[in-house]
Amino acid sequence: MFVHAGIDPKKNLSDQLKKDYLWSRSNDFFHKAFKAEKIIVHGHTPEKDVVNFPYRINIDTGCYFSGKLSCVCLNDLNEERHFINT
Repeated sequence: MFVHAGIDPKKNLSDQLKKDYLWSRSNDFFHKAFKAEKIIVHGHTPEKDVVNFPYRINIDTGCYFSGKLSCVCLNDLNEERHFINT
C-alpha cells in the first residue's frame, strides 16, 4: 500500500482516514517490529538511507536537502525489493 506519511497502527487498514495516510507519525509505526495487513510504502519522514523493514518501506531520503532521490521496485512474484538512488 502506497501512502504519503504512514498509517495509524492502532486501526485496520479499512478504518484509516485520509489524515492518517497524509500525516500519521505514530512511534509504533516506526518501530522495526511493526506489522500490518500489507506492506506500507511511504515518505514524509526523511532518512539518510531507505528504510527497508518487512512491513514498512520509507523511500524518503530527503532529496530537497540531500540531493538523493530514492525509489523502490517491487515484484509480487518473488517478493523482491530493488532500490534505486540517484
